[in-house]
Amino acid sequence: MRLLNAHTLEFKKVSDNKVPKYAILSHTWLDEEDEVSFHEFNQPDAIKKPGYQKIESFCELAIASGYSYVWIDTCCIDKASSAELSEAINSMFRWYERSAVCFAYLPDVSEASEHLLAEFEYSRWFTRGWTLQELLAPKLVLFVGANWKVFGNRDSLAYPISSITRIESRYLTSRAAELHYRASDKPYYDAGEGHFERMDKIHAATVAEKLSWAATRETTRSEDIAYCLLGLCEVNMPLLYGEGSNAFLRLQEAIIRQKFDPTLFAWNVVIENEEGQRTLRPEKPVPSSKWKSAGKVLLGIDNPWRHRNGDEFRLLNFTCPKILAPSPLCFSGCTDYINMQVSLDWDLTSRGFSISLPASMNTNPCMLLPCHRKDDPWHLIGIPLDSYPGGLFDRAAAPIDYQMAWGANGLIEGSISHYFGY
Repeated sequence: MRLLNAHTLEFKKVSDNKVPKYAILSHTWLDEEDEVSFHEFNQPDAIKKPGYQKIESFCELAIASGYSYVWIDTCCIDKASSAELSEAINSMFRWYERSAVCFAYLPDVSEASEHLLAEFEYSRWFTRGWTLQELLAPKLVLFVGANWKVFGNRDSLAYPISSITRIESRYLTSRAAELHYRASDKPYYDAGEGHFERMDKIHAATVAEKLSWAATRETTRSEDIAYCLLGLCEVNMPLLYGEGSNAFLRLQEAIIRQKFDPTLFAWNVVIENEEGQRTLRPEKPVPSSKWKSAGKVLLGIDNPWRHRNGDEFRLLNFTCPKILAPSPLCFSGCTDYINMQVSLDWDLTSRGFSISLPASMNTNPCMLLPCHRKDDPWHLIGIPLDSYPGGLFDRAAAPIDYQMAWGANGLIEGSISHYFGY
């Protein structure tokens, strides 16, 4: 890791076990030619760039806050070295988490403005892909306006941030901090317990929920919408600039190899509307046949994911990438899924993805995922499928809501109640 001495403006390489306390900068980039790279930093003309003035202002703020070292993504990474760039991007979430404080610089917010909250809500900082991990990973995030003065922190602004980002406040602040700011405007400093509590919740969130946080965010390079999610999804993978949208498919495959999460398949369908904006489209598949035993898991009578029940439990073979989402946008609205604690047989190879799940046998098959909405365990998630010769399947449409209900014979039965994506 390469840090910048805030007093001398000299770089210092440090090993993982000898990292001094440092402040880290979160910001939206200017035009790339206005930022100062590692190789430009000591050049005579660098001082003329707006990016250099930003570095100087940040260093002054860090010194005033008691920090001698800083890390800034524009100049502390040698991007000419593909190995160093790959290491930095795969390690960046951890670097933000290990920082003593993260200053989020929002140049489009004036802390002296009477419309501060309105400017805060529409800040460009909330639209960028890289700033997602910069919001979530650090122990302490202080928001800085155009004049480099702190106007709030992640804990005190948790509810406005939650409204802006659609990230639940429990992922942004601890219970202790929340109670403190209900009664006081004074800054709150926790001893670290709150950070670990919050990070445990983030790590426990489903993959669909994590990816939904990036659904409306953008990156300059198409590959970066996947690379900026590596730390949040707790995976590592090599960078291949030039692969385009395939990077997001590789991210999902890396997630599956690390730990399969069924909500990864519960994504929505995206189209272009008349205004050219991408929206979610509800599909209307033919209702599948009923699985009488599938719902018994909810009453503890039977578990179809552990006990094979005749033809209801099928081995499904998918070709990649058809089973995977093409973009984080497909996970819009996928924030409230919970996985059931079941055992699944699955395998991911170069030929595709194979998994055993309860599945209907009719002309328009549907597979049942072991996950449901947080507030309603009686609605499981069904995925309509297209079947092909040779026992192969592709994802056919948006998820459907599979409602469990009592049948006339007293057994649990299933029926399609409504479609996701509206």
